[in-house]
Amino acid sequence: MSPFVSRLFRRLSPMIRRLSPVICRTSPLLRRLSPLIRRKTAGLKSQKTVVQRQEEEQQLRQQSQLPEQQSEEASFQQQHQLHPECQSQSQSHSQEHEQQQQQEEQEEQEEQEEQEEQEEQEEQKQQEEQEEQQQQEEKQQQQQQEQEQEQQEQEQQQEEEQQQQEECQPQPNQEQPPQQQQQQQQQQQQQQQQQEQQQQQQEHQQQQQPQQEQQPEEPEQEKALLPHGNAEKAEEEAELSIGDLRRNLAEW
Repeated sequence: MSPFVSRLFRRLSPMIRRLSPVICRTSPLLRRLSPLIRRKTAGLKSQKTVVQRQEEEQQLRQQSQLPEQQSEEASFQQQHQLHPECQSQSQSHSQEHEQQQQQEEQEEQEEQEEQEEQEEQEEQKQQEEQEEQQQQEEKQQQQQQEQEQEQQEQEQQQEEEQQQQEECQPQPNQEQPPQQQQQQQQQQQQQQQQQEQQQQQQEHQQQQQPQQEQQPEEPEQEKALLPHGNAEKAEEEAELSIGDLRRNLAEW
């Protein structure tokens, strides 16, 4: 590439980049309008060819009629050379004929121009309608995209809320924290120990009952000492159970 061409290309490259989106947008319009333009151009060409043929035919007729008219005028002038009024009438007649021809040509040109203007106006209207349709389609597409985005966002929000609710709600199979487990285990152990103590007390009472039945009646002094001895035994058992609880808690 020559340096001149490279400079031109560098200068035109930003313009081309700016115009590229416009060209991309107008390309479908041009594709849609291309058959219409071709039809209109073909119609204009056919009209031009018809008009050219008519003009050529008129010229040929005029050329074919000219010698006849000239011969008629010459014969008429020869016949009426002595009458100047006849000469003036013939001249006026020829002038009128030329004026009529000019008027007819002007009228034909005006009609052609009007037809061309009407066709141009129709093309402009069609282009404007197509542009409006494209704009409406683009607006509809944008609205659809916005609606889809809103729906997606709403769905995501709903999913997040559901997840949060599920996380907040306690599940049946969900494991409890270690502190709660320890507390529950300690409570269970305490309950078990209390049950064992109750069982031991019941067994002790059951053991004492047959002994009391077997022993003979003792004097009143011994009977007075018995409840005191039972109370001491109960205190010892309670102290033993408390010591066991402390040991278990220390082990945990």
